[in-house]
Amino acid sequence: MKKFKTFILTLFLTSGAFLYAAPSFSGLLAGSAGLRADIPHKDGDEVLYVPIAGLAAGQLSFTDWCILRAELEMRANNFAFVNLFDGSDATLKVHEVSLMFTSRTVTMTNFFSLFLGSYEPIGSDTFLMRQFGIEPISSPLVHSTTSLSGISLYPTTGAGISYIIHFDKAPIATGGYLYLNKDDDNDLTLNLDLRLAFVTQIVTMDFSAGIGAPLQNKYKNEDVVLMIETINLHGGLNLFLGNKYTHGFLLQMGVSKFTLTGGSPQLDGDCFSFIVEPRLNMGACKMNMTFYALEEDSVEELLYLTERVGFAISAFKDDIEIKNGMLTFGVHAICSLGNTNFLDLCKGGMSDVTINTFLTPFVKLPLSPATQMEAMTQFGLFDITGESRFNFKIVAGFRRTF
Repeated sequence: MKKFKTFILTLFLTSGAFLYAAPSFSGLLAGSAGLRADIPHKDGDEVLYVPIAGLAAGQLSFTDWCILRAELEMRANNFAFVNLFDGSDATLKVHEVSLMFTSRTVTMTNFFSLFLGSYEPIGSDTFLMRQFGIEPISSPLVHSTTSLSGISLYPTTGAGISYIIHFDKAPIATGGYLYLNKDDDNDLTLNLDLRLAFVTQIVTMDFSAGIGAPLQNKYKNEDVVLMIETINLHGGLNLFLGNKYTHGFLLQMGVSKFTLTGGSPQLDGDCFSFIVEPRLNMGACKMNMTFYALEEDSVEELLYLTERVGFAISAFKDDIEIKNGMLTFGVHAICSLGNTNFLDLCKGGMSDVTINTFLTPFVKLPLSPATQMEAMTQFGLFDITGESRFNFKIVAGFRRTF
């Protein structure tokens, strides 16, 4: 903790040295609030919740070669309606604090960064948008009020450094990340990740793979200076074929922890995720068919999905021109499986699996060139073959850039 505090203090003191250079600021504010009701089919109490979420992100450019970024989230997923006036717990999370230095040569641009938090996680489109200025390619199903775009395919939260090279004569960016974080066993872990991304008119790819080494100071209950007994591999692929004006195909795959020890390799089903999404552009409307298996931590932050494994069909129209921009409206039809993950499902573990269905109309309305309002209503039926319960959710939110 002392090292983290020292790092933050150094980061802000370093940034203060550039204040004389007429800094420019840009940012984003987003928030949502709604009502969720869980209603049992037979006996049981009805439960009402008020989900609240917010996001604030900012970028301060001191010179053309130094940028300070910060991203902060507030969330209350289980804000019980009966305790609305008595107070309720909420989570406050720092997604990112980073300081990036840029230098240019004749053929390339170099980016060196110091960061805290989850820095440009693969699958979230953040790296692609910053390096290539593209529009988000993530699935609309993984939309969240408290993220800029998409979800992380494996966790990278920690403190570290990164070095990225962007070639000026080719749409290619590559580099590496060295960072410290804590694993599921609360062990301090040293990670080294390598990354390669490129963008063309019909192919967008972002690939990352790395190794994590939990650092231990005991061996057979004896104190040692440093010991590495386990190696964890992780990686992710974000691949999109096509563009927004044509048919397309999105493939995202991630493994957050593949453990190598003295015994056999171990892969937990909760550490494996993927999204397979063919996209059809039929002129009058667009249609996506999505197969997904996600990690539990990712699902908890999403607006439309409630389970880790499922299938969805989305139909929408996003080119309705109005005064302030393009209006989007559509519907997601979702069928999901509860109490399981993808690998357990492949092994035949169906005894406790529940089948859930959801119908989710949504609309996105531009209020100005910089402000967008969005709203969704979801009608769900949990465990349709067993002790069914009805679920209703309505959420409205906004997003403003400045």
